[in-house]
Amino acid sequence: MRVWLPVTVDQIASWQDNGELPVLDGFAVTAQWASQFDDDDPEVLEDEALQAAGTGQAVVVVEASASIVDDGAGTVHLDGPIIKRQIQAFFAKSDPADEVLSWFGPTEALELLDFARGVGR
Repeated sequence: MRVWLPVTVDQIASWQDNGELPVLDGFAVTAQWASQFDDDDPEVLEDEALQAAGTGQAVVVVEASASIVDDGAGTVHLDGPIIKRQIQAFFAKSDPADEVLSWFGPTEALELLDFARGVGR
């Protein structure tokens, strides 16, 4: 299942150091949640899941086993900590007040950290 996990910059930094992300609750495109939208295009629904998870400064997209907590809200609970090979992408804001999340590949954690911390501005 593809899951969007809201995370902090500090959690990503910790993950970069120890290889595990302990965040276990996130959002997924569940059947009941998806039925609330007029559009059934998978890309549109995935963008909606990103927006639901992106209320903080960063989001990690993972492929992992998860249990549905609330089908209507699209909330899920992962079966265990996230390891590096499960990461599909990162999204982050350079400022928590920003509305737009920028995309980073799964190998670009250091670039994401620099971006989110404002390094080089």
